[in-house]
Amino acid sequence: MKKLNNKMLRLAALFLIGFAVNGCNTLDQKPESALAQDGFYSNGTDAELGLIGTYNRLFTENHIVGTYMLLDMNSDDLTTGAGKFGYLMETRTDMSSVNNGTTDTYFNAPWVTIANANLFLEKVKDIAPTAFVGATTANDKRKDEVLGEAHFIRGLSYYYLAMLWRNVPLILDFPSGALPEENQKPSVPQSEVLAQVVKDLQVAETNLPNSLTQFSANERRGRASKWAAKGFLSRIRLQEKNWAEVVKLSDEIINSNQFTLTNPWTTMFLGDQNSAEAILEIQAEAGPGFFNMGIHGWYYGNGEFRATDDAVAQYEKPRKDVRYENVIKDDKVSNKFLPQPLWANEGIARANLVMLRLGEIYFNKAEALNELSYETNKQAVLAILNTFRARAQDPNFANRFRPTLPVGTTGIPLLTLADVDTQEKMRQAIRAEKRRELMFEGVRWLDLLRWDPTYAAQIVKASSPDRLYFPIPENEILLNKGVLKQNPGW
Repeated sequence: MKKLNNKMLRLAALFLIGFAVNGCNTLDQKPESALAQDGFYSNGTDAELGLIGTYNRLFTENHIVGTYMLLDMNSDDLTTGAGKFGYLMETRTDMSSVNNGTTDTYFNAPWVTIANANLFLEKVKDIAPTAFVGATTANDKRKDEVLGEAHFIRGLSYYYLAMLWRNVPLILDFPSGALPEENQKPSVPQSEVLAQVVKDLQVAETNLPNSLTQFSANERRGRASKWAAKGFLSRIRLQEKNWAEVVKLSDEIINSNQFTLTNPWTTMFLGDQNSAEAILEIQAEAGPGFFNMGIHGWYYGNGEFRATDDAVAQYEKPRKDVRYENVIKDDKVSNKFLPQPLWANEGIARANLVMLRLGEIYFNKAEALNELSYETNKQAVLAILNTFRARAQDPNFANRFRPTLPVGTTGIPLLTLADVDTQEKMRQAIRAEKRRELMFEGVRWLDLLRWDPTYAAQIVKASSPDRLYFPIPENEILLNKGVLKQNPGW
């Protein structure tokens, strides 16, 4: 594993402390160290440093890493006990804008990332393309590439804000005024936020090449890419039921020859990671300290969060489906991203967090093909499902948590057309297999919001559809003097 925050990142992170938007009110974005800002972005080297620092903001524990935890806690795959962290997230009847279960921490963090991305886009657009020279420049388009990466970071930040909080402010410029009232912004509808996400991702898709060959293979997996932009666009097109566009985007990624499905399945989560299937991973490294970004040590492996009985029931067992054997321990503790070795002489090993992989893209395609025409596409969809079911067999799998068990998993039966002889049966088979394959990867809740919001409301004990989304933290509303309004239902 290679860590993105190398020496350049550390320098950038130190620099960004001077002008990253911090403070009690994260939406009243007051610029700090204005002279440093104005003097810094003057050449390509500055831009590279600023970009790595912006990535550092995106991948912090409280931003994307924490976001994935919130998504899984909302779903029917993960649960916790009363009084534990996360309890209010799955018990909306007890949640309020004041007692929000510390979701305010995860609401605040994206605005720091967005502010850094906005500043980056504002400053770098004025740098001459010829100022980008050196090891990071594989062609004469590096300025376009870094702008594409920044648009991706901003788009991804807004995507998860919209999917967890629904209506939020849409801030596309770094604040120019120093007074709080100059920077107070109202929320806009979720649809408007997602429309901006699409614009940002499309800029990234256009500006980024097939491969950032100037970087190592591992670092490429940890950066924005044309293919990651297409992958997140396909999620939004699924939400819009734009099936033809989902198939188009999926085929572009699959046929790019940049990624392949891995076998054995465990390759993605053990060892060096950054497998051939990974489109985007948060990079980490083995060494002293806590688990990756401070979250894996207690989110995965310590028992506070456990797979639900329903999640466990999805798998055939014992020793049949490697996805169960590697992901859920006997006490239902999730360990999908738990590092191996768990304990090392130098401290606690770390593990990457897979944000997007080719497996999800195949499921997007399968869903869209089935919705377009079951009769025309049933053989193609069945082949996709059986590709994933076949990977459940791993004759060499050794369970690190149950070492006394025999080596290997025996596999699960492949499906036949008789098993899925209607569009609805195929639809349910796709959903069930996707759940098994991508469990604890931050996808299930997003799917439930579009597949069955009534069932999603039952999971989190929401009294109305509005409460499928989190409340805006009350402190933000107070500090914004009423300009920022509370979301419906809270």
